[in-house]
Amino acid sequence: MRREYLALPAVLITGRKDHLAVLPASPDGAPGWAVVEHDMAQDPKGSDDRCAPIAAAARDSARSGAAFEQAWRAS
Repeated sequence: MRREYLALPAVLITGRKDHLAVLPASPDGAPGWAVVEHDMAQDPKGSDDRCAPIAAAARDSARSGAAFEQAWRAS
């Protein structure tokens, strides 16, 4: 179901319906979808290269959130 929720904002933002929802490989095996154009879907190596910084930022954000929640519970 998350795949369909991801496709809707892609259509609303670009005004086009020719995107593909793909499941890129993440370095740590975390699941997640990406909406890409057809040419990017044909180049999995390029897709992985573009997704790596996004996955790293998501991991950093999750760590920060966990640290904040731990500090909040300790106070």
